[in-house]
Amino acid sequence: MIKFTIPNDSFYDLKKNIRVFLVLLFVMCSAYNFGQNEREGLIGSWVVIAGNNKISNRLSIPTVGILRHYKMFENYEFAFFRTGLTYKVNEKFFITGGVAYLDSEPFIESETAIPNRQIWIYEEMTFLSKIKKISISNRVRLESRWITNSESTIVNDRIRYRLQGKFPLSEKYYLKTYNEIFINLKAPHFNQNRFFFGLGYRFSKNLQFDIGYLNNHFESGNYNRLRMAVYFKTNFSNNKLYKK
Repeated sequence: MIKFTIPNDSFYDLKKNIRVFLVLLFVMCSAYNFGQNEREGLIGSWVVIAGNNKISNRLSIPTVGILRHYKMFENYEFAFFRTGLTYKVNEKFFITGGVAYLDSEPFIESETAIPNRQIWIYEEMTFLSKIKKISISNRVRLESRWITNSESTIVNDRIRYRLQGKFPLSEKYYLKTYNEIFINLKAPHFNQNRFFFGLGYRFSKNLQFDIGYLNNHFESGNYNRLRMAVYFKTNFSNNKLYKK
């Protein structure tokens, strides 16, 4: 059986520091939202649970679940699940292929706003490096998406590139930021851009949590989200927690 052991004082420290971080985040988002339209002016929630599940020395199964709301835990936006198979070429280079499912709802119910369901097939490459104390991750992903609503099904192919940096503040705390751009293979080519900046906490080598501000930019507008994420690692090859 897999168990996570977390010291009680870790929760106290995490709660205290996140409270300060959230106050600063709220002030920043409030200033940014001034003058935005109704949907753009909202601060929505973006909750992620992501795992890396090792099954052999070279292979692992990624699992990612996402739940998003237009408002803070209100007005459902979409639910998303992704999995696949990752091959570790070496300690700094990983290749993944897999599938994903997305279920989305429009912000306002109307005759023109139609819910949709999406099935994805994706391939990605991840390159890891380090500059002094900063851990750098470069990820390139190609996605083929079948987007279906009550009227039609369309296929959209896009490529996305994410540059991520992680800087340790102490043994437990770290800062994380990334920018990810999405490009359609057919016109119009710009799909969206995501920028994130946040604070993270390491409970152990196998369990981490981070929280921060995410800006999701489309041609039609900018959307602000409070992003919360839990990351875990397991090892099903020997039924013990995987220590990288």
